[in-house]
Amino acid sequence: KEVSIKTNFEGDASYILSGFLGEHQFKGGYSNSKIFTDIDSNSNVTTGQLQLFYGRPITQLTGPVSGLTVSPNAIGSGLISRLGQIATGFNSNQGIYIQDKGQPIRRLTMNLGVRFEKEFIPTFNGVPVQVAYGWGDKMAPRFGSAFDVLGDGKSNIFGSYGKFYDRLKFELPAGS
Repeated sequence: KEVSIKTNFEGDASYILSGFLGEHQFKGGYSNSKIFTDIDSNSNVTTGQLQLFYGRPITQLTGPVSGLTVSPNAIGSGLISRLGQIATGFNSNQGIYIQDKGQPIRRLTMNLGVRFEKEFIPTFNGVPVQVAYGWGDKMAPRFGSAFDVLGDGKSNIFGSYGKFYDRLKFELPAGS
């Protein structure tokens, strides 16, 4: 089984201002997203892998093992491994953005904005090492402008720059 439950909360607000250095549309917003995952794949497997090593004692394969007695008549050793995952976990991602779409003159439009994110991804194996990003770690500025060369809305010169972050996927910690 692999069950994922995603919960999102998002909100935006806009404010239009005229007369102060042209026309402006200010926007801002907040998002909160959480994913809970419950995995149980192949946890009851009865098959696996058996490796036999002729002429090599078990201590050469795994290092010193306390309490292990190796027979002087042993002619080799073996390892058995079973595959499967059992895990539960949740991640949390929050984002805040602000932007201004300004038109200082009729033929010039400028977009300026920034987005901040905070993200947490747990480990699935109980080891206390997780992936966490604070509000300043994933700062994403965005800039853009467009100029209507002939004033007819058909001939534009434009450019933009943006930095974008993808959310980390659960396969990274779940597969580890």
